[in-house]
Amino acid sequence: MMPRGPEPVPDGTDLVCRLQHRLEQMLSDCPEIDRFIVAFSGGLDSTVLLHACVLLGRLPGSCLAAVRGRQLEAIHIDHGLSPCSSDWKRHCQQQCDALSVPLVIRTVQVGDHSPPDRGGKVPEARARKARYEAFAEQLGSKDVLLQAHHQDDQAETVLLRLMRGAGPAGLSGMPAQRRLGQGRLLRPFLDVPGSQLEKHAREAGLSWIEDNSNHDPRMDRNFVRHRVAPVLAERWPAWRNGVSLTARHSAASARMDDELACQDLVRLRTGALPFIPEDRLLNGRELLKLTNHRQWNVLRFWIHEATGVRVGEAVLRRITGELLTARADARPEVPVAGFMMRRHRHCLCLSAPLHRIDTTWSGCWRPRREGEQLMLPDNGVLVARHAAGTGLPAGCVYGIRYRRRGEKCEVPGRPRRALGRLLQEYSIPDWWRDRLPLVTINDDPAWVPVIGICSTATSPTAGTGWDFEWLPPGISAESDCGH
Repeated sequence: MMPRGPEPVPDGTDLVCRLQHRLEQMLSDCPEIDRFIVAFSGGLDSTVLLHACVLLGRLPGSCLAAVRGRQLEAIHIDHGLSPCSSDWKRHCQQQCDALSVPLVIRTVQVGDHSPPDRGGKVPEARARKARYEAFAEQLGSKDVLLQAHHQDDQAETVLLRLMRGAGPAGLSGMPAQRRLGQGRLLRPFLDVPGSQLEKHAREAGLSWIEDNSNHDPRMDRNFVRHRVAPVLAERWPAWRNGVSLTARHSAASARMDDELACQDLVRLRTGALPFIPEDRLLNGRELLKLTNHRQWNVLRFWIHEATGVRVGEAVLRRITGELLTARADARPEVPVAGFMMRRHRHCLCLSAPLHRIDTTWSGCWRPRREGEQLMLPDNGVLVARHAAGTGLPAGCVYGIRYRRRGEKCEVPGRPRRALGRLLQEYSIPDWWRDRLPLVTINDDPAWVPVIGICSTATSPTAGTGWDFEWLPPGISAESDCGH
């Protein structure tokens, strides 16, 4: 596991030496690096980072001087949100040319150009998402992206998250390093005050871009930076140091919560269900045995592992209140981070939302070759397979339809039973049952996904009969969900 943050460096240390010391700490477990890539907006902070990296690369024996091939690159993301975008790209190219640093310019599509709301969420959130996606696409497995976020940025992040009621994970602020795409993202200046970066820039005579939107108080971060921070500094000059310390303590607490959640998950895991992978299932009966804090902790961790989203208290309250304690015959659903949380018997199931299908649809099919597919309207495909043993008769025109209730079928070697009972017996979650395509002979179910062949009308010779496979939307041909 990658460390979350290095030890502090003395404040009086030269900026380039601080960068060297910090990178050595961060990369102690990563000796093989192909490229260092600086995220270069052209603003003051990223200009200082690029300049410091160039200076560091000239020092014999430094981590940047040891990079194989091209020692250093930069990447500039053009969001297309400012009329000055072309000027900024030109400035960044000139700066990189002067430093002999190769520059990649990526243009991203953010969406419309609607003005930001009071919180700056439109289009800032989309811009950030598009920016990080572009960064991730640029990184190989031995590449490192460097960003110039500093102590002031961290303090603002923690304050903003505090206002949103964040827990330890949120109050830990931006991590000093994390995975991004196939590579790693490092923030080596995260414990450096912004004033030191500005001091370095002025002493080195650097040129940088001033983005006027950084002074727009409608954006939450700008409001904190220009309205709140000065008031705090007047009363508590070292407030940013205190907030940074809170972030480190919160990060340690969040790691302990994650470790506890990992331990709880070991006993909460349950076997896979049809159409639901094992990592999307949780044993609700065992979950109820935990304290409320541990229930929420493991649920938050589990959902984040599955979706990448950290859910809030309102979602956790609905899961524990509506799903865990619902009647056995109830069918509660809770939207969770673009997914849907449901309950099947004592299991909590996290799966993608299911779109509507026309369950009155019916058709017919006469498969002629192995692997032949029948497209089902909005419901994936049926695939014809040669039966490994006894199969449905070849040359037959099969009916294809959905359940109408009251069907009965006969699994070979067992008495004729109601299809609904068989679906329960095979642990097929109820929200999947009406979506199962039935292969019929004389309108009687002859093959059902998961159950398989359920008809006495079979061919006893291997290779001459048919079996089938259903691939629901989003399921690959390698899956065995529909057997």
